[in-house]
Amino acid sequence: MTLKFIALSAYMFTTTTLFAQGKFFASVSAGAGQSAANVKLDYNNYRMANYDNISSYYLHAGLGYEIRRWRLSAGVEFFRTGFYKGFAYSNDQLGFYEKIMAHNENTAIPLLLSYEMRLLKNVSIVPAAGAAMIFAGKTHYNTNDFTLNIDPWDNLVVNRNLSMGAIAKVTAEVSIGKKIILFAGPSLRYYKPNPSLHYYLYLGEIGITRHF
Repeated sequence: MTLKFIALSAYMFTTTTLFAQGKFFASVSAGAGQSAANVKLDYNNYRMANYDNISSYYLHAGLGYEIRRWRLSAGVEFFRTGFYKGFAYSNDQLGFYEKIMAHNENTAIPLLLSYEMRLLKNVSIVPAAGAAMIFAGKTHYNTNDFTLNIDPWDNLVVNRNLSMGAIAKVTAEVSIGKKIILFAGPSLRYYKPNPSLHYYLYLGEIGITRHF
């Protein structure tokens, strides 16, 4: 009984001490970049000829807890994904080329683990990695060439299912006083809404963090 009491007391003391050493924080950020895709869409005699990236945006708000330079955070994100593809069509008599643009707006709940590497008194580099639950919005397909009307994709709206994604990022931070941090850096996001579609987001973001 005594040993259990001592062990429990030690555990509570250690947990309370570590918790007291930490601090909560809130952050907001925004970014822009490119959305790339690996798409496998086939219909009758159509095949993918090439594809290009489209412009993407990113908004984030989150809360987290920091202890001994480790940070765990969660929040909500909004971002745009899509692709710009060329379809080639051919049969025995005719050959056509059609351009298709697809885009959708997404909502995500990310969970990130990061670590602060102090370079100077007020300057740090913070790598982070994590995962996100993504609620993909409706995907809109629009043809952009008058030469051929691809009926299956012209102004088509497709609902996407819930999916998981991965996040990797690195930010440079500058402390302004004891509670405010300004940060900026690149990030990469990946998710797969269905077996035929892979999205990659290459973004640059800037933001601000406030400790409590």
